[in-house]
Amino acid sequence: MDDRYLCPQCGSDDVRKLEIIWKEQTGDINLDSVGTTYGTGGVNVGYFKSKGTQLSKMAREAAPPRKRNIKTDVLGGIFLGFFLGALFGLVGIWSGHKDLATVLFWTMMGVGWMYGCFLGGKDHVWNENVWPKVYSGWQHTWMCTRCGKRFSVHE
Repeated sequence: MDDRYLCPQCGSDDVRKLEIIWKEQTGDINLDSVGTTYGTGGVNVGYFKSKGTQLSKMAREAAPPRKRNIKTDVLGGIFLGFFLGALFGLVGIWSGHKDLATVLFWTMMGVGWMYGCFLGGKDHVWNENVWPKVYSGWQHTWMCTRCGKRFSVHE
């Protein structure tokens, strides 16, 4: 075996590529179930449907890097703006300045939206420029199944 595929920490040849671990240890779940019961209320019929993904502990450790979610940044900014707008708006109302309350509310909503867009823009740049390099590094990463050491092998 090529020395590049030996664990640099313990020297074991029991190493596996993270991408292979991820694919082998991840599975889709698709369940449909129908059941009936009989009791004091009569006959009951039930239907259950579930879909998902099952990950082993090793698959979680070998998971590929994820792209950042831009939508949550924008929605979080809008939520922050709404919260701050409501807070400042209430202060304006309590102080007897209803016009000021309206201006503060919409100003904070705008600030929150701009902040969310700023964060979304940063994450978009990260997804376009940094993530491909991180993902490529993950594709060349191996893990020793004896000691857990991760190391890169570039061919």
